[in-house]
Amino acid sequence: MSHLRLVAGTLVSIPEQLNLDKPTKKESRKPSRSPESRAAMEDAARRTIQEYVVEGNRTVSSLFAEMNHIRLNGSMDNVDECLARNAAIREKLRTIGIWTAQADGELDLDVQLYGSVAYSKTLIKIIPDLKRCEAVLPGLTF
Repeated sequence: MSHLRLVAGTLVSIPEQLNLDKPTKKESRKPSRSPESRAAMEDAARRTIQEYVVEGNRTVSSLFAEMNHIRLNGSMDNVDECLARNAAIREKLRTIGIWTAQADGELDLDVQLYGSVAYSKTLIKIIPDLKRCEAVLPGLTF
């Protein structure tokens, strides 16, 4: 029989048949998070976020497409309008929990701006369908 000595000097006996390495019932009920299921959850979350209608009939993905278009094709004649529109879009996305980030030139991405989940709890409040993907939301990029 094994004994544990507590700080106060009290002895506690632990039966030898008690296997401390065996998972508890609560631990054994947790669903497995294989890399495939995580990737599937990330893809589902990205799709849900990109299809969410933010402004009138504009989806998140169309707003990012507009920002990238303005960034690549904006003329110097209307630079104030371009900057103001991009700022308005960024602010609208920020209110739902999404940050815009600028792509590093070394990453060789097709876009200059992309999204990142900054406030997952805010995003879940606004898009309840994302609750099932809560584990993969923080920092998710799209």
